Amino acid sequence: MLFCIYPNLNQTSGYFLVGSFADKRCAMEINQSLKILSFPEKKIDHLCTVAVRIVSNMPKKAFYILLVALIMPVTEAAAQAKTLSENAKISMLTCGPGEAVYSKFGHSALWVYDPSTRTDRIYNYGTFDFYSNRFYIEFVKGTAMYNLSVTGFMNFFEEYVSENRSIAEQELNLRPDEKQYLFELLEENYKPENRHYLYDFLFQNCSSLIRDIVWKATENRFMIPAASEETHTFRSMMDEYLEDTPWLMNGMYLLLGHRADREANPWDQMYLPDYMFDWFEAATDTSGKSLVKGTRTLFIPQSVSVKTSFLSKPRILLPAILLLIFFITVMEIRKKKNYRLLDSLILFIMGIMGLLMIYMWCCSKHLVTHENLNLIWAVPFHLIFAVMVLIRKLDNITRYYSQIMSALAILFLALFWFFPQSIPPVAFWSCAIIAVRLVRRAFFSSAPAIIQQ
Repeated sequence: MLFCIYPNLNQTSGYFLVGSFADKRCAMEINQSLKILSFPEKKIDHLCTVAVRIVSNMPKKAFYILLVALIMPVTEAAAQAKTLSENAKISMLTCGPGEAVYSKFGHSALWVYDPSTRTDRIYNYGTFDFYSNRFYIEFVKGTAMYNLSVTGFMNFFEEYVSENRSIAEQELNLRPDEKQYLFELLEENYKPENRHYLYDFLFQNCSSLIRDIVWKATENRFMIPAASEETHTFRSMMDEYLEDTPWLMNGMYLLLGHRADREANPWDQMYLPDYMFDWFEAATDTSGKSLVKGTRTLFIPQSVSVKTSFLSKPRILLPAILLLIFFITVMEIRKKKNYRLLDSLILFIMGIMGLLMIYMWCCSKHLVTHENLNLIWAVPFHLIFAVMVLIRKLDNITRYYSQIMSALAILFLALFWFFPQSIPPVAFWSCAIIAVRLVRRAFFSSAPAIIQQ
């Protein structure tokens, strides 16, 4: 049995192996606790020997319970009692995008490190319950609760390296009293009654909360330029992070209303970690002193090639579907057919999209999903008419409905350039597809009930 401890903070591979299983996360907590409690290395070796004997026959679940019960309380208590020394530093860590949807836009955290008092704590405002069955439901509703979590540097570093995500450090140029105040504010936020908060993607997330607490600790003495050289909207700032996942980009943009196209000033832009990194670099006080004392790259990710297929590109797939629908419609008119199932399917899909937009407008607390102009063509009433087009006796009603909806769809396609809302490609091509079928049903229907008129 192997039981190892690396007391050096700069070690990147030290972790415990107990019996036949390993857990880096728990190892980092043990490592961190022993440092905080200032155990000499000889004492640590003795403790390891004793620990091996105790846990050799202990069930895995009991071992983890023991770690949480004994290690975490003393770690938190030790940290809360500390006063930072002159050697303390506080840095902002900026991490690159990940593969998971929730990590697409990167991440930010604050690192408090003081070798004199053996303090090594990373404050992470981007933690949520990964295993909750209702998380995504709550996220869509705008009622998802995130929380502030605390871990050691090596735990944090290993996690993001394993995900092949870049890590950059910006040491903040703060006075000793500002460091202490910021540390106390973070510890106050970490109390159980304070650590949970209502997440908002644009205005209250892992980046914006760091911005707010740093400015509070420094009493707003640092300033950023009032305007940036390039104009950005909240929506356009997301482009570079979503361009490799076009379906995700189009899906998100489809649900965002015109408020997402409001111009974002430098303060607003810090809702994204990379932009906050840049604006922290640019921030200065009245004497010209920079907010950032120094910057260094801690990890550079390996480049990964991504293979794309025809189906992964909506800009190609949707125009092809439109051409196919147009060809089918022309043949249908020539043969005097009535493809009711095709109309029903298209109306059903567009109706579902409209229903989701209405839900995000009326029921979600995400204000940027309200007042969505895509509802001009993605009308929830399409769901009702998806059933009605299958009933021949209702052809007159569906014809009048198609006349109204086709006019709206054509107006949308003709005037969307003038809208205060950016329209994603999936919206344009989807509107064109349903317009073709609505025009056919409104003016070229071969149903007997309509021909008699």
